[in-house]
Amino acid sequence: MRKVLLTKTAEAISIIFNPFLLGLIILLMTVYKTKFPIDIKFAWYVAVIVINGFIPSVIYFALRSIGYVFDDGLSNGKVHKQRLILLASLLLLVTIEFLILVFTGGTQPFLAVLTGGMLTIILGISITYFWKISWHSAVTTLFSFMLIYIYSWKAWYAIIVLLLIFWSRLYLKRHTIWQLMAGLVIAILVVYGTFRFYNLS
Repeated sequence: MRKVLLTKTAEAISIIFNPFLLGLIILLMTVYKTKFPIDIKFAWYVAVIVINGFIPSVIYFALRSIGYVFDDGLSNGKVHKQRLILLASLLLLVTIEFLILVFTGGTQPFLAVLTGGMLTIILGISITYFWKISWHSAVTTLFSFMLIYIYSWKAWYAIIVLLLIFWSRLYLKRHTIWQLMAGLVIAILVVYGTFRFYNLS
C-alpha cells in the first residue's frame, strides 16, 4: 500500500511539474514582470499561451498518437532519440518568439528568459542525441533559478519543486542521478550566463 502511494505521488509530481507547464508558467510570470504597456502585455500573454502551450501540446499528442514515447524507464534506451523531433519543434517555436521580441524592442527580463530557453533546448538536443538527459531536471532548474533571478529570494519555494522533481524521477526510475545532475548543471550555467550577458544579475 505504501509503495503504491509513493508511486502515485511520484507520478503526480512528474505530471504536475512537467517541462511544458513549467516553461509556460515561467514565460507568463516573466511577461508579468516586463514593463510592457497593458495592451502589449495582454497580446504577449495570448502569444505565450498559444506558442508555448497550445501548439506544443498538439505536437506532443500527435506524436504520441503515432507511437512516439517521450517518458519511459531507464530500460528503454530509444526514448531519448524520440524526443529530438519534439525538442526541434520547441526550438523552432521559441526562436520565432525570440525574433518577434527582438524586432519589436526586446524588453527585459523576457528577452533573457527566451534566450535561456533557446540555449537550454540547443544544448539539450546536442546531448539528447547521444545520451538521455533529464528534461524535468533541466526545465525545473531553469524555472527555479530564473524565478529567483527575476523575483529574488521571494521565489525560494521554487527550490522545493526542484527537490520534488529529483525525488520523483529517481523513484520512478526514469533517470539516473547523473542524468538529473546533467539537466541541473546545464540549466544553472545557462541561467547564470544569460543573465550575466544581459547585465541582469
